[in-house]
Amino acid sequence: MPELTNEALVDKRVRERGVWAIRRLARKHRELSADILAYVNALENAAAARAADYAVDSELPAFSALQASVWEWVEATFEPRNRPRSFVFKAEEELDELRDSLDSEEAADVTIAMLAFCACVGASLEDLIIKKMERNRRRTWVQNADGVASHVKEASDE
Repeated sequence: MPELTNEALVDKRVRERGVWAIRRLARKHRELSADILAYVNALENAAAARAADYAVDSELPAFSALQASVWEWVEATFEPRNRPRSFVFKAEEELDELRDSLDSEEAADVTIAMLAFCACVGASLEDLIIKKMERNRRRTWVQNADGVASHVKEASDE
């Protein structure tokens, strides 16, 4: 199989996983040309424009103290704000680190990213978890051959 050029690799990664994958690739290889960087920035700007539809007012619903603390830190630390997809990509990056290291501190990073995502879209992660757990408790669960538990698909899951 022929070796991919940086540009071809970037295009492949964008199709597969989006802009965040490009940033991760760049960090790994430290070879991001100015043209590719401009391309990535254009993609991010377009994604930010689309994400603006998800932006919420600064008056957020009542969150747990933990989620409120995370959101306060996010607003004070990062710019631009209200980009929910960026928090999903960050959670994915942290989940990769958790999978590789099995370090429980990485689980905290995944959770922080998800708390920020939910705050960004105006949802309480705690409320969502409570609601989801109510549903999970009603489901039938089986352990797959690989050791991962899954719920039995029901008509209501379709």
